[in-house]
Amino acid sequence: MAYLIFENNVLKFFTQEDPSLESSIIKLKAENVVKEVADDFDIVNKIITLVDGNIDVQEDTGPTIADIDLLRHVRNEKLKETDLWGLKDYPTTEQQSAYRQALRDITTTYSNLNDVEWPEKPE
Repeated sequence: MAYLIFENNVLKFFTQEDPSLESSIIKLKAENVVKEVADDFDIVNKIITLVDGNIDVQEDTGPTIADIDLLRHVRNEKLKETDLWGLKDYPTTEQQSAYRQALRDITTTYSNLNDVEWPEKPE
């Protein structure tokens, strides 16, 4: 048996330890709702909420932390290639400055490396 612990109808904890036991490391609050589920209940990439007292499971199609981290890593490598352009005493063109700014802004527009349309690097 496993347990889902909800707070304000949103999943807060998933545990295989009965949270009602005194020995539990999870201390329940008055507003917590506990639901029993099977041990193999899948919570990976899911949005789990309580709707009218019932467990509602939706696929989480949003970006994962790994997706965003990978995007930032590739972006940072592209920025490193042009670090020279960021020096105060280096003559930088408007296109070069715009390219670096577009790279810095890439994570506000995209959240997955597969969807990115990279700006064209000027010479």
